[in-house]
Amino acid sequence: MIDSRIFSTKTIDALLDQGWMSFDQLVDQNFCQKLIEVASRKEDQKDFFKAGIGRAMDYKIDPRIRIADISWIENWNQSKELETYQSFLSEFMIYLNNNFFLSCKRFESQFAYYPNGGYYKKHIDQLKENRHRQISTILYLNTPRQGGELVIYNRDNSAKMDKTIKPVRGQFVCFFSAHIFHQVLECKSDRYSLTSWLRDDEIIPLI
Repeated sequence: MIDSRIFSTKTIDALLDQGWMSFDQLVDQNFCQKLIEVASRKEDQKDFFKAGIGRAMDYKIDPRIRIADISWIENWNQSKELETYQSFLSEFMIYLNNNFFLSCKRFESQFAYYPNGGYYKKHIDQLKENRHRQISTILYLNTPRQGGELVIYNRDNSAKMDKTIKPVRGQFVCFFSAHIFHQVLECKSDRYSLTSWLRDDEIIPLI
């Protein structure tokens, strides 16, 4: 179900040269639809909440910066597609570790839903007070009719735009969390994605 061509020198070269890469279709239409169905069940269970900015004590909801709903994925056994994607992320993490001398140990993932009028202003994923996010990945689950483009900014000049990516169902985007500023332009229709961050820390079990 996962296009194995993602594990190629093109991926590595793009990340080396510009700090980000885009892969046209990592998974097929049916795979994405099944993941949307998982997200829909979570919506029915009231498992989505308003997305904010920051972390822990600094976390806040600010619609001037971000309008979206999110649901963290804690149970990967909700569908075979989710299990498959979990396995892919594990393999992809090892692949990037080996090629970029990273030490990522785990990943965190969420469904993200941008409604009509949703957006996310220009930002970077690695927080100043918590630098454990190393790699950001996005899998687009639908193709919005209009709006919701991802704007990628230049790694060396964050005032310069590298590319504006129109979300297409099954498309996969990956970039270095500490170096690539990006934003989501205002959506004119529903936009679903599955976003993950590869992290270099470990979860400390509660005693």
